[in-house]
Amino acid sequence: MKDNRKGNVKTLLNIQEDMSELYEEVRAGNTDLKAAAELANIAGKFLKAEQLKLAREIFTSASNSRLTRNAETSTALTLASSK
Repeated sequence: MKDNRKGNVKTLLNIQEDMSELYEEVRAGNTDLKAAAELANIAGKFLKAEQLKLAREIFTSASNSRLTRNAETSTALTLASSK
């Protein structure tokens, strides 16, 4: 699995491609199973970290939306009561 991409940043697509290549290499008997298991373990941890980042983004986005709506409602009520 030679990585010709620039930099060390892995994307979900990169991991998917790497795991597909690894699967084919294991299936063909060209890769040590212990090394393949370790790579799969690392990939799983990477995917879990990505899952947590996505969940945080969704949570903070929803929280920000609620805060904005609450602020808009509060402002509207304040303006209405001052008339």
